This record gives sequence, C-alpha cells and structure tokens, in this order.
Amino acid sequence: MKEGWKYVLFEYDYISYCQGTADRGHTFALVHCPEDCSFANARSVLINAKHRENYHEININSVKDVTIEW
Repeated sequence: MKEGWKYVLFEYDYISYCQGTADRGHTFALVHCPEDCSFANARSVLINAKHRENYHEININSVKDVTIEW
C-alpha cells in the first residue's frame, strides 16, 4: 500500500433496478483514499464510483464505516 493512503470498508443498502423491478440489497465496498480524508470525503468517493441513477442507487443515509484497524 502506498504511504499516505488507507483503505476504508463501507457497509450500505442499495436498490438495483432491472426490467422494471426494484431489488433491495445490502453489501460492502472497499474504498482507497488518502489517510487524512474525512468520513464524508471517503463516502463521496464511494458514491461517485458506485451510484448510478435508475441502476444501482445507494441509500446515502445507510452508509456506515466498518473498517477494522489492528
């Protein structure tokens, strides 16, 4: 891993659309971001990468940081 960068693990709910049906799901995503970024900045990286209107819509209020550090 590059120095100055970290991985953040997010857990979130989403709605996926296919042929007129809306399927709800729950999943995880690993985001690579700078060490000094805030939760909001890391979450926006997730939204920009994954959220697609009328295809894979992320419920922004359900996004949680579940990163484990040891």
